[in-house]
Amino acid sequence: MRIYSGITFLLFGYFAIIQYNDPDGIWWIIMYAVVAITALFHILKLKSIIPSYFGMLILVYAIVLTIPGFSDWLASDTEGDIWGAMTDDKAYIEEVREFFGTMIALFFQSVFVIHSFKKHP
Repeated sequence: MRIYSGITFLLFGYFAIIQYNDPDGIWWIIMYAVVAITALFHILKLKSIIPSYFGMLILVYAIVLTIPGFSDWLASDTEGDIWGAMTDDKAYIEEVREFFGTMIALFFQSVFVIHSFKKHP
């Protein structure tokens, strides 16, 4: 678990740092930093489940916010568009990218929640 935590800490710490130039960067910095901080808690063997569960709450909330754009993308029948440039008629592209980014963070965070739950049921 320490190797996983170390890789997660470095990866999501980097993700948080590079978000400074994003228009909604503060939101992404918080989301990615929460995952990195949770990983740091596991590296340092700090016995607190609060970061794990707090991170899950933030990430689930972010998923709920991005579901409308993801639904629009699914209904648009233009699967390849998320890799192209965002235009006014394809505003859902940003939300789809955010949805997938949040899902990745949620996956990494859920590993910590499961691990914390096994130790502190």
